[in-house]
Amino acid sequence: MDGVGSVDLNGGQGRQVRVLLDAQKLTAHNFTVLDVRSALQRENIEAPGGRMITGPQELGLRTLGRVTSAEQFGEIVIGTRGGTPVRVRDVAQVEDSAQELRTWSALFRKDIPGQDVVSIQVLRQSGVNTVRVADDVRSKLDDLRAQLPPGVQLQVVHDISDFIKASVHSLIEHLIFRSILASLVVWLFIRNWRAVLIAAVAIPASIISTFTLMRGMDFSLNNITLLALTLAVGIVIDDAIIVLENIFDS
Repeated sequence: MDGVGSVDLNGGQGRQVRVLLDAQKLTAHNFTVLDVRSALQRENIEAPGGRMITGPQELGLRTLGRVTSAEQFGEIVIGTRGGTPVRVRDVAQVEDSAQELRTWSALFRKDIPGQDVVSIQVLRQSGVNTVRVADDVRSKLDDLRAQLPPGVQLQVVHDISDFIKASVHSLIEHLIFRSILASLVVWLFIRNWRAVLIAAVAIPASIISTFTLMRGMDFSLNNITLLALTLAVGIVIDDAIIVLENIFDS
């Protein structure tokens, strides 16, 4: 998805075919571990197969040599002894298994014992809007759930955009309540509707002009700017009341 920088997987195990060699059988057939490894590398490969010219077109060919199952690994020929081919299954046991677990993740919920899970951490690219990327990823969750096998669940356990959205909502609440409270204070002490209107308009006017300049200069919001705006609202209220008080006294 656009804006996603990386996706880290923790607690997952990928598919792995294991070849468990029998030292006695290797010695009996006069082979070494390097011989088995060379055979596996030689037979399990996809290489360019040349090109084919058809009229004005030229098509590239490739040789399909990938082994797809444990049984096919067992049929790979290591070499010949006495005119008889010796295969991997003659000197080893081949298992279609999983990779060694190197990372671990668990999900702990209230009143529910911890569960081993596979965690997927989605990280945004540098300079990309966190909220937009998080919303885009959430919009794809329904499609991903439809592709999951039975018994597998997909749920969001942590979303940093929730904190950013809460900060924005908190800032809006501060703007509204502080505008109302500033207007009430001005009305209680000055009792002039014109002064009340000036105090009420000063806060949104200053904030709107700030956002306009930030958009024009291609600045983005983060936690620092949100906290700064929250503090700046109080400064605007103080300045508006002080200026109105001086004007009213003069």
